[in-house]
Amino acid sequence: MALVQKIIVAVRALRAERNIPSSARLKVLLAVTDDYKKTILEGYKGIIAEHARCSEVRVRRTGASFSGEYVVSQLAMTMAGDVEVMIPLEGLVDSQAEKAKLEKERVKLDRDGAHLKKKLADPNFLSRAPAEVLEKDRARLAELDAALAKIDLALLRLTGS
Repeated sequence: MALVQKIIVAVRALRAERNIPSSARLKVLLAVTDDYKKTILEGYKGIIAEHARCSEVRVRRTGASFSGEYVVSQLAMTMAGDVEVMIPLEGLVDSQAEKAKLEKERVKLDRDGAHLKKKLADPNFLSRAPAEVLEKDRARLAELDAALAKIDLALLRLTGS
């Protein structure tokens, strides 16, 4: 049941992230790594659809992709544990507005990352800062780099290149 909850939270997060109205009934595509999880999720499709406000929930093995049916650039994707959650965005979002939002977020993350890199390259800071602060800043820099990579991938999908 925890996996079902993670999937519902992931769908809701994608909906909020992409500014998709809660009244829109989504198609949700789930790619799972093994047959056991596929069987479990097949049984809980109704609950997922009800709580995540979906018109349809489809489950496939990771190897059996949905890519033939949907344009990859028009899919919002995230992970819920080891389940890939995808939402076809065709007709749901304005791609130009989405691109502008992602580019704005990328500039902010890039600026924050540059600040942390400069801070962590300063020998005075490194010699005076407690180990916990250094560890926290390094972890934050890694998070920023991961978020930048995610945004770059999303921008790449939006431009279709």
